[in-house]
Amino acid sequence: MEFLRSEVKVLYNYDPYRQSWAPVVERLSYSLNAEQMVCSMTTQLFHFPGTQNLKGNAELHRHLVPASYHRVTALGCAKRLHRGETSSIHHKSTNRLCE
Repeated sequence: MEFLRSEVKVLYNYDPYRQSWAPVVERLSYSLNAEQMVCSMTTQLFHFPGTQNLKGNAELHRHLVPASYHRVTALGCAKRLHRGETSSIHHKSTNRLCE
């Protein structure tokens, strides 16, 4: 609890250049929907007899797992920022995801 009191500072309208987080939330939502389709298709390929051992599918699947985690995290942060919640933690994590 001490961490929360000392490290998290809730500030509103933190970024003077960002007019609205709505476009960011919208684009990340589209991106997450597309990733859901890709994850669904790559998983499905593991179960079809003709594509069970498709070259490159296992590697693609391994890359999708961390990518999905980071995309979900980015969307969650963007939604919280869009609602007016900001903190040094969110600012650092969204910058890291955009690097």
